Amino acid sequence: MIDRTQRDAARRVLRSFIDGEITNDEFEAQFPRSAEDSAIPAIKANVWMLYSDLRQHKLTGKHAPSAENRAILERCVLFLETDLEFEWPVPKISLSNMFANLWVRGKTRLGGSPASQTPSEGDEDVWPFFRRQDYGKTAVPLSRH
Repeated sequence: MIDRTQRDAARRVLRSFIDGEITNDEFEAQFPRSAEDSAIPAIKANVWMLYSDLRQHKLTGKHAPSAENRAILERCVLFLETDLEFEWPVPKISLSNMFANLWVRGKTRLGGSPASQTPSEGDEDVWPFFRRQDYGKTAVPLSRH
């Protein structure tokens, strides 16, 4: 199910975080929670793995995302602008499974695809989109704020 109101709120908060307008703590506090739209917790979990939560900071200077991480963040913003269903499994992030999630994600990028973790027909290079053609249809941002 798509929760348009929560996706719009998530997009605004994520955009503010990417643009260095808010801190990681503000991102955590302001990012919505949605039980109906699985894109919301999945994007939050994956964004969480791209920044430090040990101290408060903005995504600027030494905390600025790498080009690869920036591309993931921008795809998340684009996905939140769509009415596409989220088709990936929602990661369960905790200290006990964080390294397993990173290992599976890295293994999938290297060509492995554990069926229980990542559907084999999904294109991980365009995550959170499931198919490259869905991402291609939205490659130009609909709005920036």
